[in-house]
Amino acid sequence: MSYKVFFSHSSEDKQIVKALLSFFKLGMDISKRDIYCTSTEGTITYGEPFSLNIRDTLMGSQNVVLLITQNYFRSPFCMSELGAAWALNSNITPIIVPPVNIDLFNRTPIAALQSLMLDNKASLSSLYDHFNKLGIAQNSHNEIANAIEQTWGIIDKEIGINPYIQPICLDGDGFYRARLGTKRQGVPSQFLCYKLDGLIEGIDDMKENESHWAFFKAGKFSGVNEGDRIKFKSEKNESRHYKDIGWARNIYLTSLEVIG
Repeated sequence: MSYKVFFSHSSEDKQIVKALLSFFKLGMDISKRDIYCTSTEGTITYGEPFSLNIRDTLMGSQNVVLLITQNYFRSPFCMSELGAAWALNSNITPIIVPPVNIDLFNRTPIAALQSLMLDNKASLSSLYDHFNKLGIAQNSHNEIANAIEQTWGIIDKEIGINPYIQPICLDGDGFYRARLGTKRQGVPSQFLCYKLDGLIEGIDDMKENESHWAFFKAGKFSGVNEGDRIKFKSEKNESRHYKDIGWARNIYLTSLEVIG
């Protein structure tokens, strides 16, 4: 049987998995029978070879969602699914849930793929847009908005701590290296702004729980997308308080190169 979504996750992340499965159904109109998820009762038939079932289903699924968490890296079976997905299916959507060790993710064969950082409500909207472009998701605007509110309420509680824990340090060549997260909405059209996956090291006036954002003029750097691994330089930054995201520091980029 073919599925729209093969959902690979750790059994330790049950609440986040449950919330996302609900979002797939309510926000994207993807039925339960179109999602292969080993934590869902009835997915695997009793007496059926487990590894063969996984292999055949991976090959026949429209998209493979990998829920990348700290627990995911601790599971040998999850890492086997990651490797199998990379080898058997070209349509992979890595969803990174903070806090997670980005260095571990960067050592995997899927590190170069565009990934989604699940760190705020806007990231769920981006996930919907991604599946909508693939022809997998469809729903009305109101249904999506309601599903995002419900889903994020659960995920936010599960994350439970400040996700911006990765130090972003200068390398030997004077570059910072980071992964781009969610694209900031409501920014003037002549600019682009993406959340960084950590905090720039060495800033003296850091606010409590502030986040850091790569900020640059639209068109200055081409081919930049959410989930890209980048190296960059910056000579100026500025912290401001916003109603929707709290303290956020704009990191004004003077150079940027996508490296994966």
